[in-house]
Amino acid sequence: MDNQQVLRISSLGLEETELKILQVAQAIVKDEGINCELIEGHSTNGELVVVDYDTETGQSQLSAIRGSQVKIIITASTCPIYDRKTA
Repeated sequence: MDNQQVLRISSLGLEETELKILQVAQAIVKDEGINCELIEGHSTNGELVVVDYDTETGQSQLSAIRGSQVKIIITASTCPIYDRKTA
């Protein structure tokens, strides 16, 4: 990744503890030399989007994420999640 580029990370449906963990992960990645930033609030604008599928926000907004974006989906469920765009 070019030093001028910034990896933008957004989240959907994360609660306070999950957001804190994401902030720590972002700081570790940044310490490894990857320029990245967290987008505040619930957003699908990042190149990487972390989604809590166990929340209403995560479930309802998952389809709004573009196919070119990387999705990390968090869930306590053991059932598969199907994305109509890529399935």
